[in-house]
Amino acid sequence: MKKDYDAPAYDVVSSIFRGLTGRKIISPGAFSSHLNQPGVKCALKASEGILYPLEKYLLFVPKPTILIELDDIDHVTFSRVAASVQATRTFDLTVEANGVTHAFLNLNREEQKKLEPYFKSKKIRIRNDLNDNSEDLLKKALADEDSEMEDDEISSDDGDRPAGAEDEDSEEDDDFEADSEDDDVAEEYDENAKGSDSEEEEEEAVDDDDEIDEDEEEEEEEEKEDSRPKKKQKK
Repeated sequence: MKKDYDAPAYDVVSSIFRGLTGRKIISPGAFSSHLNQPGVKCALKASEGILYPLEKYLLFVPKPTILIELDDIDHVTFSRVAASVQATRTFDLTVEANGVTHAFLNLNREEQKKLEPYFKSKKIRIRNDLNDNSEDLLKKALADEDSEMEDDEISSDDGDRPAGAEDEDSEEDDDFEADSEDDDVAEEYDENAKGSDSEEEEEEAVDDDDEIDEDEEEEEEEEKEDSRPKKKQKK
């Protein structure tokens, strides 16, 4: 070990572990991704991680940690699952090693140009199941997405219609409304129309008031006649 270290943190940590344990440290090799990184992002089943193509191994970290020796690899396969926009931008890498299959999913499409030379330099057989007509697949996927967006817009327009709005084909019951209007007009304006009970009671009350007024007038006239002086009769 050294007294002083002037290097990146990962180099310092690697050197310290190698000095304390005496074990060999495996460091990244010459491989560089399209982002100039020693590893590529991918997923193993439901776990996301980074796959490091090393000089003698393929290493996937952090969990589950898988170390595959290049000498044990029978072949690798580049494949795509479905014809969609996402599928044209990513691909899957399947590694067959000692009868065990390891499927690394959702690698960036640009990493294919970096991984193919790497496996060829290691003399590993490559099976390419990726379709060459990727542009046609992308156009088809975009057209499918546009049609889905149009369907969503149409459904949203139907949903924006206010509650209670009627369709153009809906018809009103003219006969029923006409009858109801005629009944209202007959009851309000027709002289022969039969009124309500309250109206009849009001008319009877008015008639009674008129009879009371006539009786009072007759009584007043009789009182006046009685108060007049009677003429003396001549003998």
